[in-house]
Amino acid sequence: MNRVHAARGAFSVTNFGGIAWLARLGHETGHEPSGHKKSHCVSCDSSRTAFASLTPHPCATGWPGQTGLVSDGPRAHSLYRLPSGRQENRSPAGMAQTPLGTLVRPIGGKMKISATLLFVSLLSVLLVAQRPATRPVVHLRTVVDLTHPLNASTPTYEETKEPTYRANTVATFEKDHYFAREICLPEHFGTHLDAPAHFAKGHWTVDQIPPDRLMTRLVVLDETAKVKNDSDYQLSAADITSWEKLHGQIPAKAVVVLRTGWETRWNSAKDYRNPDAKGVMHFPGFGLDAARLLVEGRKVYGLGIDTLSIDYGPSPDFPVHQYSLAHSLYHLENIANLTSVPANGALVVVAPMKLEGGSGAPVRILAIVQ
Repeated sequence: MNRVHAARGAFSVTNFGGIAWLARLGHETGHEPSGHKKSHCVSCDSSRTAFASLTPHPCATGWPGQTGLVSDGPRAHSLYRLPSGRQENRSPAGMAQTPLGTLVRPIGGKMKISATLLFVSLLSVLLVAQRPATRPVVHLRTVVDLTHPLNASTPTYEETKEPTYRANTVATFEKDHYFAREICLPEHFGTHLDAPAHFAKGHWTVDQIPPDRLMTRLVVLDETAKVKNDSDYQLSAADITSWEKLHGQIPAKAVVVLRTGWETRWNSAKDYRNPDAKGVMHFPGFGLDAARLLVEGRKVYGLGIDTLSIDYGPSPDFPVHQYSLAHSLYHLENIANLTSVPANGALVVVAPMKLEGGSGAPVRILAIVQ
């Protein structure tokens, strides 16, 4: 609503164009229309010559807005609002209507010039204020697929005589005019996600993980040099603090991935599992002290690794699984292509198959390098 007050060389306009505006013009003697006296409230008879703020009038009804009346000396002026919202002046002579529908009293000489300049200035500010805010733009340079293809040769945590992945063709172009297959595979197969419910009863299953946790910052800790000398290497809290001295503190809500270089063994299930003579597997993983720091100290959303398990190969009881999944993290295992991702600064998109009630699921992982 536009609200107009006219009084002895002063006018006030409020809520013009959706923004509250107020203009006060100084009173200059000698330019007051003849026969006009100080404006006064028609309800309480208090006088006012200019309006310096939006503070309500003492009687709360005397200024326009509720009664729509302005009294200037012995003459009262009514302001009428048309259905379109434009105001119409049905007052006696001495009031004028601008092209924008704002009612102001004619003022002469320097006062007219001052009013015009002030109005133009206010209008300019209004146009700038209503410009849409600039939004940050993310420039995508590279999208890296961190996912291994699934097939019958995919290494599995437990060695089996028969492949756990089976794909049967159920439709062909020649016979059915389209191609389709029926797939059978475990939840925890290939590049996959472990849901909290995998080790923590009553916690989120795959379909219950909040989607805002599946697209976040990606942090990569590279420990390939240490793993070359120790297949059973476990990431420590000291490794994390050393990384942070170079790259800054790991941000909250990130997914932290350990790069061990184990991906180079992917095409040989035997080398990837790396069992000894007793069948005990040997590959690197997260240490429990590192997991505690990331969970409690850095508040991360997930852990990832380029091996079969977040826990290192010889682990008999999976302490990192039990601890971190009970804190509602998720795990990403058998990650690929970590050599193409920087230590920090990338985003990760985690897109698991949404299996209702699933303890885990195959996942497509994409790193967005800015």
